[in-house]
Amino acid sequence: MKDLYAYEVKFIFDPDKLEVVKAESNIKGFSVSPIIKNNEITIAHTKIGNVEGEKGNLAI
Repeated sequence: MKDLYAYEVKFIFDPDKLEVVKAESNIKGFSVSPIIKNNEITIAHTKIGNVEGEKGNLAI
């Protein structure tokens, strides 16, 4: 990664086979509660304030 400040990720899944229990990030900041609509889940996170973005190998 180079200068990751925020992200939004969408996944398609089978709700008959998978239940979303929680979503969290190790990056300091604010995460939006997962949005589940039909067979798609959206997860979003952002850092807060005047801080640098993340760099290097990250698990998001």
